[in-house]
Amino acid sequence: MRQHKVVITGIGAVTPLGLTLEEYWGGLVSGRSAAGLITRFDTTKYPVKVAAEVKGFEPANYMDIKRVDRTALSTQYAIAAAGMALSSAGLDPAKEKPERLGVVIATSGAMDLLIYQGEVLKNRGPMRIDPLLISKVSPSMVSAIVGLEFGLKGP
Repeated sequence: MRQHKVVITGIGAVTPLGLTLEEYWGGLVSGRSAAGLITRFDTTKYPVKVAAEVKGFEPANYMDIKRVDRTALSTQYAIAAAGMALSSAGLDPAKEKPERLGVVIATSGAMDLLIYQGEVLKNRGPMRIDPLLISKVSPSMVSAIVGLEFGLKGP
């Protein structure tokens, strides 16, 4: 079995503790909690009211507005963090062989969007569902879209 070396040379962070690696690390070492009341949706019907949400994230600061409109929030976080990681590494994908740069992201996809679109289907019918739903909620699409965004074609 051939073994390949993988080198991590840059880090990006979009987290509830901060939108940069410095903010994130500062929050960790200071012991700051990112937990708070849920603000992204109405929690009236749910017993849990607390979560650690990412605050202040503006996706248009990290990608073209067309990409923002066509992707789920989880993918937007991934694109922002990947851009930071590439910058941190001093790596310009345009100057590298694209097949030597790959993307590996572990995610469950955009479950919130899937639940919301289920409600749309139930209340408004199938013609009102987002036509990009599958590309937004599929977990494999997160790494695929990050690859497309930065021209990375490797494994």
